[in-house]
Amino acid sequence: MSSVENETGATGTVREFLERHPEEPVFMMTPGGYVYLVPEQIGNLLAGQAVQGNPYSWRECVQIKAEELLQQKVKSMNHADGTWYVLTRLNESEVIPARTSEEGMVCRI
Repeated sequence: MSSVENETGATGTVREFLERHPEEPVFMMTPGGYVYLVPEQIGNLLAGQAVQGNPYSWRECVQIKAEELLQQKVKSMNHADGTWYVLTRLNESEVIPARTSEEGMVCRI
């Protein structure tokens, strides 16, 4: 039987959320695409390392800078079967420039 916990209208940043939940996988839907993190990647991200994300296509991977992701605000979150599902939004005070093809890394599946 699955356990589901749901919160909407959540506050705080992605950094704060990950610091509270470092030991469970997190699947995030961000304004720039999808990000899936296992506990080891969460630790690396909190230490300032970039992570891979998918810009709304499972056929491409791009590197996402830690500061870009950690500053985003948590809009809502669900917890089911040991995984967090998080919807994020940009912090109103930040503006993230569009990615160039030189910044992204393409992975073929």
